[in-house]
Amino acid sequence: MPEAPREGEPHALAAVRPARAIAIGTMASRVLGLLRDKVTVYFFSPVVADAILLAWTIPNLFRRLFGEGALSAALVPVLAETEKREGVAGRERVTRSIIWSLLATLVPLSGALVAALILLPERWLLLFFESDATGRTTLELLRYTFPYLVFICVAGQLQAVANLAGRFFFPALAPALGNVTWIIGAVVAGWLAGDADADPKWVAIGILAGGALQVACQWWELRRVGCNCFGPAPVRTREVAEVSRRMAPMVLGLAAGQVSTLLASFIAEWLVPGEGAVTQLYLAQRLMQLPLGVVGVAMGTAVYPVLARAAARGEQRELSQALSAALRITATLCIPAIVGLMTLAAPIMELLFEGGELDAAAAAASGACLAAGAPTLLLQTVVLLLARADYARGEQARAVRISLQAVALNLLLNFALVFPFGAPGLAWATTLATLWNAVALARGIALPQLDPRRELLAPAARILAAAAAMGGAVLGWRWLAGSLDLPERTLVAGLALPLRQVAVAGGGIALGLAVFCVAARLLARAELSELMAMLGSRRRIHDEENGRTMPGS
Repeated sequence: MPEAPREGEPHALAAVRPARAIAIGTMASRVLGLLRDKVTVYFFSPVVADAILLAWTIPNLFRRLFGEGALSAALVPVLAETEKREGVAGRERVTRSIIWSLLATLVPLSGALVAALILLPERWLLLFFESDATGRTTLELLRYTFPYLVFICVAGQLQAVANLAGRFFFPALAPALGNVTWIIGAVVAGWLAGDADADPKWVAIGILAGGALQVACQWWELRRVGCNCFGPAPVRTREVAEVSRRMAPMVLGLAAGQVSTLLASFIAEWLVPGEGAVTQLYLAQRLMQLPLGVVGVAMGTAVYPVLARAAARGEQRELSQALSAALRITATLCIPAIVGLMTLAAPIMELLFEGGELDAAAAAASGACLAAGAPTLLLQTVVLLLARADYARGEQARAVRISLQAVALNLLLNFALVFPFGAPGLAWATTLATLWNAVALARGIALPQLDPRRELLAPAARILAAAAAMGGAVLGWRWLAGSLDLPERTLVAGLALPLRQVAVAGGGIALGLAVFCVAARLLARAELSELMAMLGSRRRIHDEENGRTMPGS
């Protein structure tokens, strides 16, 4: 069951406290994801790396729809309502029906997609690609990765059920297995190739194996708490129909969003001169996934069961307090991260990814994409939390309508900005469209118990002031480090380490953290206190001068 509030702990903070465990598991997975991307661009040429990423991205469209997206968002409130009426046994009954319904849909779909790749003329399919070499490799890999969508979507549903049952850490850690098998596949391909070109099919096999392992691990975790999600159950039930009804508008909105993401990759392939634009954009997006997973996904995953249960009981005040706490803590974590990413984007990308098949110019271009997309760290999390507040109350239409409008805006901005700015223009298009999405959702949310100015805007302004001081210090460090005559690389224990990049990026991160902590203690003590309370620290930062406390605490 979900964690109960500690003695003297506000219910709002108890609602977001599981985000700690999710953040740790997600961070491990995302760090392995960065290593996975580093290994991919090291062993494979830009053309082949683009193909691998496209072959992985396409089945992941279904993951966002049926895995951690629309189906999970529709399922959790129905499970909460069923649990309220029938207890845990009812929740497990609905879970089994949903899993079998999902398998009955996705297995034939996966088979049909693979059959289409085999039967349709290759020249028709190559029309979707600017480069025939990238297209042929992508189509070959999709024969392995299309079945992956079955495993990853089922794993997403099992994770949602585990979260509702109060299990957070291991379900969040399970996706790391997919990164491990991908890395093994890439290393095996490089080892077998020797001096020849590495065969990307080994990566595709690793992706498929990782999906199967994720299902097995999520199933094992649920078995530990006595839940058998694969027991016999009817496919057509009243609850399955209700999940489908709630899911339908969400699928429309998320499908449009995923198509927009895929189109951005194709636009980068078609309209950005030279090779490797898809990889440059992808690497920036993947690096963003680390803080987004640790903060945004963790917060959304932790608070959604609380929102769903509060909505099922009709407790609007509890829902408002949990949402407000989640948004405040999100701002406290995301605003300084955005400033740090924007000021250190190029040195970070050069340090992490330059080498092998990825040269300095490509790493710098990917850094520009990272700087342009950094604000979406906060904006995407705000959109996620506000949309889930609507979903928890069964109000899907408004969030979906705004999402469709944001997708249309994003597509227009893609074409408007890709010509003058290249791949970074696509990242700026996503940032501006996500900003519009967040503002539109916030303006229309119907929670009269929530005071946005006092509970959200004022705390965010204080954090922004502390982050601005941090940004100034980091820029000063970059200027100072750039003026020093540091060698590009230095030998340490026989390894050529990028000394200049380590000094700029590592020193900037360390200085930035120190300056932000000092500035936050001076300018945003209440926000820092709430963050420490959520993290479980017994030490509290008290504002003795004016005795401020956070709203809702």
